[in-house]
Amino acid sequence: MNARLYLLLLLLLCSIGATASPDSIRKFEVFVDADPGLGNGTITNVTTQRDSVFQTLTYTSSSSLKPGVHYLYVRTYSDSAGIHGKWGLAQRRAFFIEEKVIAAEYFFDTDPGVGNGTALSVTMPDDSVALTASISTTGLLTGYHKVYVRTKTNSGNWGLVQSHSFFVEESITAGEYFVDTDPGVGLGTAFAFSSPNDTVTQSVTITPSSSLSAGKHLLYIRTKAQGKWSITGKRDFFVLPRINAAEYFFDTDPGVAAGVPLAVSPLSDSVSETYTIGTTGLQGGKHSIYVRSRSAGGQWSITSKRDFYINPKIVAVEYFWDLDPGVGAGISLPLTTQKDSVSENYIVHAPCLTPGDHHLYIRMKDEFGAWGLTQEDTLTFINPTIAATAIYPGPGPYGTPVKVLGSGGAAPYQYKLGSGTATLDSIFLILNNTTATFTATDTCGYFATTNITTPVKPTLIAGGNTGTGSVSLNGYRYWTYVQDANGDIIGAARDNGQNLGTLTMSFLKNNSGTVRLFPTSSQKYLDRNWNISASNAPIDLVGIQLFAVDSEYNTLATADPLLTSKSALKLTKYDGTNEDLDPSNNSGTYLTLLPDSLVNFAGPASSGNGYALAFSVNNFSEFYEARNSTVALPIQNVALKATNRGKEILLQWQTEGEKSVAMHRLMRSKTATDFEEIAQLRPRSGVANNYSFLDKEPFQGTSYYRVMVEGNDGAKHYSQTVSVRMEDGQILSIAPNPANNFIMVNGLEAGQKLSLRDMAGKTLWHGISPTAILNIETENFAAGLYMLSIENDSGKRIVQRVEIVH
Repeated sequence: MNARLYLLLLLLLCSIGATASPDSIRKFEVFVDADPGLGNGTITNVTTQRDSVFQTLTYTSSSSLKPGVHYLYVRTYSDSAGIHGKWGLAQRRAFFIEEKVIAAEYFFDTDPGVGNGTALSVTMPDDSVALTASISTTGLLTGYHKVYVRTKTNSGNWGLVQSHSFFVEESITAGEYFVDTDPGVGLGTAFAFSSPNDTVTQSVTITPSSSLSAGKHLLYIRTKAQGKWSITGKRDFFVLPRINAAEYFFDTDPGVAAGVPLAVSPLSDSVSETYTIGTTGLQGGKHSIYVRSRSAGGQWSITSKRDFYINPKIVAVEYFWDLDPGVGAGISLPLTTQKDSVSENYIVHAPCLTPGDHHLYIRMKDEFGAWGLTQEDTLTFINPTIAATAIYPGPGPYGTPVKVLGSGGAAPYQYKLGSGTATLDSIFLILNNTTATFTATDTCGYFATTNITTPVKPTLIAGGNTGTGSVSLNGYRYWTYVQDANGDIIGAARDNGQNLGTLTMSFLKNNSGTVRLFPTSSQKYLDRNWNISASNAPIDLVGIQLFAVDSEYNTLATADPLLTSKSALKLTKYDGTNEDLDPSNNSGTYLTLLPDSLVNFAGPASSGNGYALAFSVNNFSEFYEARNSTVALPIQNVALKATNRGKEILLQWQTEGEKSVAMHRLMRSKTATDFEEIAQLRPRSGVANNYSFLDKEPFQGTSYYRVMVEGNDGAKHYSQTVSVRMEDGQILSIAPNPANNFIMVNGLEAGQKLSLRDMAGKTLWHGISPTAILNIETENFAAGLYMLSIENDSGKRIVQRVEIVH
């Protein structure tokens, strides 16, 4: 209970009127109770001296005055009839000083005696006090009570007691709630509150059970105090249906439940989700997206709609220089994707513009066929600085291949030797010890020339016991000759357009006039063996020529009476470790290769005449020349061909001299270098046999096939490689490839047009296939790489690279 006491302190405000005539009042004085004597009171001067003065005085009583009745006196001082200084009579006014409240106390129900109550703080004693206090009722029993308050003055007197009635409620100690059906007192769901009291204000989050059906329900709540439960209160609430599915669609309603589903998790009566919805397939322009949801009971909601806009997709970009050729008639630029905006880096080709300022324009077309505004930029052109560079790998007996490179202008370049015909081919075979002029001309007609003098023709054949030479091969396609430090020819290589980097060739011989024998057999071979390596591995066939002098051949022919001519020589290739010109440490296998051609060579008298055997290989190692392999081969010859069978390829091969054969292994490759085995066929009993296999899964594009015949003793023999091309279901077999005198194309359709062009694009042969098989004679074509083009009536073209060797 709060008790408030008020003490009134009276401050006397005195208004005193004084009159005197004809005297002139100069000042007056004030005193309380006892007269201090004339002029000894509190003096106040009069600013305007008159015979009468009316003045209002405020007088604050001294704090030393005791409570009770007191008197305030006032008298004036004036001049009278020329006599200076005279005090008038004192006038009096009574006033009263109240006592001050200095203490207070309270108690409940029963008076413990004056001064024995619970003290209340009085911070500012006065004649009246207003007190505010919080008084605890802890320990009081439930029911009605009275609180009493009294005050004490500075004189020590206690005032009358003031009382106030109040009621103490019971404290709530527990609460519970339930939904719809009363489970019984004390059996509801309990809820907690922070501090028991006679009243409780508590926020409770009540989650209805998921088993509640959608619709109206009742929530009941009751509390317990001193073991007694209160009356149950209730509140209505509504359970919304739970959403268990949602869908969306664009523009046109496909029907309820036929839209695109949206994931909804967890189930709830409301869903707030962020979805990323693609608009792929929608045209540019205004669209609407619709969304609706389904309750657990199977009811679908009203469909919500949101409009949006898709910018039209850009489907074409074109540019032009200076003059507008008309909308859609510019130079097209490729688009990687169709979007409403394009951010691409393009390399645009300028035509042969004159020096000076020119304008580049670009514009775009959207999916509705509308072209956008044309954007322009100004560029300044100057004459390009054209340069021509000629390089060559080294001299050869039949000329030096020279490669001309143009730079600084607009590709492609045309090249010509002297006053000859211009060609795109930049490689020329020049006679040795010759000065030649080359011209490189760019697309715009700017050109540059360069002169080169080829080296003196080498005429020596390697005659020493050892020799090593290197040459750079980066796509010359002509025979390039390798010489040792003395200028003697070791051999030659033709890269067939491949970048082999640095090719190194070495040889070793006894030069003692005796034949040489392999350590593991009695097989005799030429008193010379070679080792070849390249910094870049070949990806296709490479031509090699290995040079020897006639005296070496004659020594071998004398020791091997069955060797009747150089054309009977074969090349033995070693595959294994320790490729170091020393057959004594070899531990791998040997392969036999038949020569592509034999070249006789007229050498100087110091070395004698010689010859070279030409071969085609797809990797390098140690090489030997002999009439037979280092071990007895299981077969002498394998002829392989491929035939179109719809979308399948029939592989057929014939053998000669077959004996002691363990297995036929058919191999396939996509690169002509890395072969995988696709079939194994057991040998037949005859000396010559026919074999076949149907490849049901050829590569799309070009497939390369070869047969490896493996002997019982591990010796291996390979057939020639056959290439077959499949394009959109058509299978073409082109063999042999490399070719010598002819190319047989199998799998053609009647009426298809064929043409054979060199690498400069010049057509050397063309024809129309009357049947599925066509032979093309090639014996009059120079050795090199060619492109075979096959075209049908619809304009579909298949191009296959072929090589001609002689």
